[in-house]
Amino acid sequence: MPTPPAIPRLSALALTEIRAATARYHSDGDAARWELSVARTLAKSHQAAYIAGVAERDFGGKARAVLSRIVGKWALSRDDRAALANIVQTQIDYLARFVDVADDLSAAAINARADLYALTPKQSYWTGWAGEELECVPGSCEQCFGNCRCSLDRQDDGIHWICAEDDRSCPGCVERATTWPLADGTD
Repeated sequence: MPTPPAIPRLSALALTEIRAATARYHSDGDAARWELSVARTLAKSHQAAYIAGVAERDFGGKARAVLSRIVGKWALSRDDRAALANIVQTQIDYLARFVDVADDLSAAAINARADLYALTPKQSYWTGWAGEELECVPGSCEQCFGNCRCSLDRQDDGIHWICAEDDRSCPGCVERATTWPLADGTD
């Protein structure tokens, strides 16, 4: 399965909001407002990505996606809400550590690092899509940090890791492409 169109669209929207918040931070120095603004963007973009992934699972997922337009994350199952909350909290924890050291970084370094947060909804999409806990999903790899163009594909024998195997693919992604499928969601 190639990268679903929802992922680049959601990343582009998140990037626009993150860049606006970062520009405000550079002009007013209000780190607390910057952190809150980026955290809200992360929560919103991860929720949208997760719901988009759930919609790809089956008809029930599509129904949940439609219902989510009315009730938001409450359309998700309790397990899905917990998985989503865990992903968002992890990103917000990373963001808090970033904000703590931002005063020691150049504007260019802050901009570059802040931009990386726009890539993170990919992790939520694939977690929602999988519907089960996996050791890793595209966007959560700690070697390439979501810069790869990997995807997952559900086949009769399990979930396969699909890797573009280009200069954006880390060794971990290439290895998963050769060692998966995961028939039961574990290795």
